[in-house]
Amino acid sequence: MSFVRRPGEPLVLITESSLGDSGFILTFTGATTVGNVKKATAGQTPVGINAVSTEDPISPGTYLANVPVSVTIEGVAYVRLSATNVAITVGDLLQSTAAAEADKLTVAALADIDKIIGMALEAKPANAGGKILALIKPRGM
Repeated sequence: MSFVRRPGEPLVLITESSLGDSGFILTFTGATTVGNVKKATAGQTPVGINAVSTEDPISPGTYLANVPVSVTIEGVAYVRLSATNVAITVGDLLQSTAAAEADKLTVAALADIDKIIGMALEAKPANAGGKILALIKPRGM
C-alpha cells in the first residue's frame, strides 16, 4: 500500500511549536526529530503554512505543542504578515521573518531562493500586518 497525496491537499505533521493562529510559516526541525515542524525564523527554508491553530479543544485559549497539525505545502492560503512589512504588490515573492510571518523577499544571492514560501496574490501597504493571500510553493522543497 502506498501513500497518495493529491495536489493541494494538506499534509499532517507534528509541530513542536504551539500555534495560536493559522498562517504561520513552518520549517523542519532537523535531524533529531525527522519530519517534525516548528515555526520558521528568518532565513530558514520553509515547508508550508499551518492551516489551523493548535488550540486545546478541552481548554480553550491553551495552545499545544508536539501535536499533529494540518500543513498546506502548496496551493492558496492566508499567511500571517509581519506588522513591519514593506509594501507588497501582487506577484511579489514572500519569505519568512523571525516571527514565522511573511514579508517581501529581497534576493541578495542565489541561496536566497530557498527562503521563498510563495507569491503574493494581493497587495498590502507597508506596516499592514494581519494576513495576506498567497500562492504557497516553497522553493526549498
